[in-house]
Amino acid sequence: MSAFSPPPNSSASPTLAWYKHLLGIALLLLCFSWLFPLAWFPLKPHKSLSPELLPRNQGRYALVFFGFPGCTQVCPTSLQALAHLYQQYPQARLDIVFVNLMSSLPPTVAQAYAQQIHPDFIVYPDSPAHLQSLIEAFGAQRQGSATEIWQHSGFIYLLEKVAEKWQIRDIYRDPPALLNAALTDLAQLRQIQK
Repeated sequence: MSAFSPPPNSSASPTLAWYKHLLGIALLLLCFSWLFPLAWFPLKPHKSLSPELLPRNQGRYALVFFGFPGCTQVCPTSLQALAHLYQQYPQARLDIVFVNLMSSLPPTVAQAYAQQIHPDFIVYPDSPAHLQSLIEAFGAQRQGSATEIWQHSGFIYLLEKVAEKWQIRDIYRDPPALLNAALTDLAQLRQIQK
């Protein structure tokens, strides 16, 4: 008896039983296929982060983006949207952070890449260990190696400093939508604090 044949004394035809088994396998694969994209979804907002993760940040708020020099798809659009947002918000209270995912590059290369978009952008990491801590803390994703990145998540994280810890307040996926959504979120956060 094959795995796809009906059991003895069954009234189902072999063809119908084979389709039922095939449908069952397809449903099982569909259920497991939902697990793979979950790795590309970021953390939920309102998670606390250690202040040591972003030691050079002085503002009350930060927008954090993970990318790498040479990225031609997500990074330029996201960094331009962040620069535009930064110019519309009082700089003394908002930091823009670029986290370089390509740890093999000297920090000066990543700094030059981000600061060609805007000179006030803060660039991390300070070391490969710091990069790993940032990736784990934010739930950021990348595919590739230390010398070559093929793909990375393009999320932008809005952080607020509360009681000397960073809180993730929101996560944005789409750079064009970022501008309005982040401005609204920042205005709401400022109103709550008054």
